Amino acid sequence: MDTVRKWGKTAAGVVVALGLGAVSGCQSVTSYTDTYEQQSKAIQGVVLDQAAADAIAQRFVTTFSLMGTPQFFTEAKALFAEKGLYINDTLTLYTDAEQLAKHMQGMNARVKDAHVDLVHTWVGGDSVYVHWRMHYTLHVLGVDRPMASFGISQLKVNASGKIIFQQDYWDSNNGLYRQLPRIGWLYRWLLPVDGMH
Repeated sequence: MDTVRKWGKTAAGVVVALGLGAVSGCQSVTSYTDTYEQQSKAIQGVVLDQAAADAIAQRFVTTFSLMGTPQFFTEAKALFAEKGLYINDTLTLYTDAEQLAKHMQGMNARVKDAHVDLVHTWVGGDSVYVHWRMHYTLHVLGVDRPMASFGISQLKVNASGKIIFQQDYWDSNNGLYRQLPRIGWLYRWLLPVDGMH
């Protein structure tokens, strides 16, 4: 019976991975790594002191706390530069301001009651690292679902204080997929976490 269960999990995992890969058109791990390394070297941010880093971090979390409101799109558009972008939130990657704006409009339509807490900020070279906790309500598959996760965003800003580089580091499996209605059980079944059900 254990062999059948293991085989079932493996087969289901392959089907889900292939299906998600086909639907999302995501890059391979090697391509993602190469792209990140290239863009991280190519896009140089302004080196900030701790006070300036704290200010950009606060503006970042305040803006994303507006998700689901009419103000979000305006504030988000003002937060990011219009050219020379690399924005990777682990689910999507954008280098074009128009495509990023469309993505943010879509997020704004599906999210409400968002709040992002600033946990900690630190500076490393031309990057500001923002440790955050986000909770919000996501409308997905016809259901409103409370969601919560922790993450870190690596940000670089230009001389105008606008974000030109964002690389998010967060656990999308536990922070999103396992919490989804109707399909979250599949992730919990395929990728069990000891002590969590």
